[in-house]
Amino acid sequence: MNGGDSEAGLLEQLTSVVLELYNAAPPELAGEWRELGEAGMSSFQSLFGSARRELGIMSREEIEAALEKIEARLGVLRKLKRETGSKTPEELLEYVEEVEDDSKWLASSSVLLDEKNAQSVRLKNEVTSIARNLRTSRDLAGTDFERRVNRHLGDLAMDDVRFSVTVNKLDKVRASGAESVTFMLSQKSLPPLPVGKVASGGELSRILIAIQASMERDRLPGVLVFDEVEAGLGGRTALLAGEKLKELSALCRTILITHEATIAAMADQHFLVTRNGNETEVYEITGENRVREIARMLAGSESREAIDHAKALLEA
Repeated sequence: MNGGDSEAGLLEQLTSVVLELYNAAPPELAGEWRELGEAGMSSFQSLFGSARRELGIMSREEIEAALEKIEARLGVLRKLKRETGSKTPEELLEYVEEVEDDSKWLASSSVLLDEKNAQSVRLKNEVTSIARNLRTSRDLAGTDFERRVNRHLGDLAMDDVRFSVTVNKLDKVRASGAESVTFMLSQKSLPPLPVGKVASGGELSRILIAIQASMERDRLPGVLVFDEVEAGLGGRTALLAGEKLKELSALCRTILITHEATIAAMADQHFLVTRNGNETEVYEITGENRVREIARMLAGSESREAIDHAKALLEA
């Protein structure tokens, strides 16, 4: 019902034909033809209007406008495919469905957020309560621990020093609680300082032994290993350290690497470590072999005096 871009529409053609008829009409029929022509054109216009409405027929202008809208929508779809990385329309539809699901979840997430906030407040209150109880327990345990460590230090000839536990409050609760714990040591009239800053090497060795000996039995590890813990200690002090290690060995398995014959003689078992090239051997020595090794540790030889001294130490 519509002509192309280079031809007139059907109504325009009919109008042109009617006008030609008007011009060709005899004078006596001109009025009659004009009335008939106008009536016919009116009927055709009504027919075309009714058909367009009922059949959805569009005018050229309407078609062009619709095409512009379609092109615009296609442009939007192409842009969406690029931005979402979709290769096919199906993938784009899947993406849209995911976005819609996420949007629905986001719209309903305020309830979940309120629940989580309430849970967070509740847990913070619980943590604060636990941290407060832990601080009280640490204060009580620190006092008792000080007493036990100082008693062992006295046994190790360290009567002139005072071991103490300082519980320092932190600005917030951490994984280890709301405070830090520092071991302090004071000597004579000097103020307490952290153990690591004031103790000598020999004192650190004895403090380490005293701390381990002060632990509750169920808190001690299955095995304790000391590497020359007696280094820097004198004769009597080294002997006292050996006796304290002997006490500790009754609480848990204690391994001591030592070059001190007096302490080695106190051990329940004696293992010798030797190295030959790239090979290292560890084997237990007993009986006369142990006597000779203790003698060698004492005097560097197996002289009669060293052997007798070694036997005396082992029999003590």
